[in-house]
Amino acid sequence: MRMFAALAAGGALSLVVGALPGKTASTSPGKNSAFESASLTNLASTPATLLTATIAKGKKKKVLAIEASLTTNTGASGVLEIRPFVNNFATEGQAVQVACAPSLPHCTVSGTWWLDIDAAEVASPGLYVKQPLVVVLQGGVLAGGDSDISATATLSVRVESK
Repeated sequence: MRMFAALAAGGALSLVVGALPGKTASTSPGKNSAFESASLTNLASTPATLLTATIAKGKKKKVLAIEASLTTNTGASGVLEIRPFVNNFATEGQAVQVACAPSLPHCTVSGTWWLDIDAAEVASPGLYVKQPLVVVLQGGVLAGGDSDISATATLSVRVESK
């Protein structure tokens, strides 16, 4: 069982994950891909890390493709939001959000992001090429939404040629 620590993030995220017991699956770290999933409990209103996946080493002339989702297992009110970070920096694409209707049994937010490893290395020398690429998915229910909601999160990362 893997426990994920809460990670504060600036900006619009306002979410939390409490205890995270439940089923988890992982192929991380991977050479060219990594996949993570977890059953989460107690989504509430403080910034949180939902999942972390690692690519062993960033390479020149490559792009990191990221896909993620967060689905409530019960009805929820409020707004679900997710956004990935690679080595503590934002990726291409914004946070994605979806408003949940309490009458529905499930609510899902999903998104696709990418990171040009060469451009990231130019912007932050020494952090991406020949270094581990640590992808952190942050998300949950924004402030004002239901608390104590269970959910399932998934994260897929792949290194691809440009």
